[in-house]
Amino acid sequence: MEQLVAQPAPAFQAYPAYTSFGPSTETGIIDSRKAIPHDSPQLNVAISDKGEFGINPKVDQQRLIGDGIGSMSKFFDYALPTSGFKIAHVGLAEPGQMKQTERGWEVVTKGKLAITDTEGNVFKPQVSAAPAIAPTPAAAVAQAAPGQQPAPSKGEVIYSAAPPDLRGIIAPMVTSSQQAHYSIYQIQVDAQDRNRAILLPAPGADGAIISSLHISTETAYRVTGLPEVDKRFLEVKTPTQLERTADGWKLIEKGVIGFSAGPTVYQAQQPVPVQQSAPQVVAKDKAFSVADLPVELLAKVGVPVAELERTGQLQKLLAGKKTDLIPDLTLAGPDGQPTKFAAKLVLDRDAQGVATLRVDLPKNELVIPPQVMGKDITPAMQQQL
Repeated sequence: MEQLVAQPAPAFQAYPAYTSFGPSTETGIIDSRKAIPHDSPQLNVAISDKGEFGINPKVDQQRLIGDGIGSMSKFFDYALPTSGFKIAHVGLAEPGQMKQTERGWEVVTKGKLAITDTEGNVFKPQVSAAPAIAPTPAAAVAQAAPGQQPAPSKGEVIYSAAPPDLRGIIAPMVTSSQQAHYSIYQIQVDAQDRNRAILLPAPGADGAIISSLHISTETAYRVTGLPEVDKRFLEVKTPTQLERTADGWKLIEKGVIGFSAGPTVYQAQQPVPVQQSAPQVVAKDKAFSVADLPVELLAKVGVPVAELERTGQLQKLLAGKKTDLIPDLTLAGPDGQPTKFAAKLVLDRDAQGVATLRVDLPKNELVIPPQVMGKDITPAMQQQL
């Protein structure tokens, strides 16, 4: 009878056995001379003898996040946090595969990143099952028109309530996977490269953009011409180009937009249903979204969402904090004439989860002098005053 001998369990290894390390490049190729055997914190990519690669376990996380994860797009697929919180750590969800060529190590299959936000939520790219491939009937091949090409795949569509800020960034806090009445732009993600996109007006948003043309387009498009009585719609001549970064969608090249007599329908980039990479986690006591804002009311008092984003006040609102004092709020008085006033804005949420915008007017502090008509003001008199 054969005796069974228990074998020791292999030690768990979180990463492949990396033997060389190199920089992430815009081509997905690491020159052999730049792949070194030292795990320097300045090198993002780690490679094994068999060509498996991942994140360098000793990479400088602060530098990697600060430089923008977009620099890793040729090596890894990833999903940025949708929680509204900042990135805290970039890790490896699944290693990729490289091959050695005359030019060096070249990516064959991208790896996948696991991105953790400051609240501990982990975001990974969505992995879809490969479709089953069925044989094509000969009759169908015979009927196909000569030169006929398959329809292009369609990418994700994201909607934005504001144009890029002064840094050229569309932050996650002003975007949504569903169009809302306050959406003014749509971000058409490239189906072949999830880190590239174009910026277009959202369907039906022409009037909203034109009514605040300077604010809505200054950081998004170069405008040609002016709206006229018979040209009250927008027409994109060349779309604005965007790139996904750790902070949001970054403008890399402004497009050109003009005006036309009729609406433009961007049929070539129709949205397709996209499943969120991870459920959005919102702290009930603090975090808010653009959907909680009374957008029409804000526009009436002279501070549309785009202006709040431009001045940096939107982030404070959505974090549950008071804005800075806004000096030029406007309301119609009893006589119908606009009246300007200054106030701070803050969002509150009640026990039922309903958000309310509160307007805090500045309080005038009463200054009490130490004496009045030669008589000292006692504490009791101060209390009465």
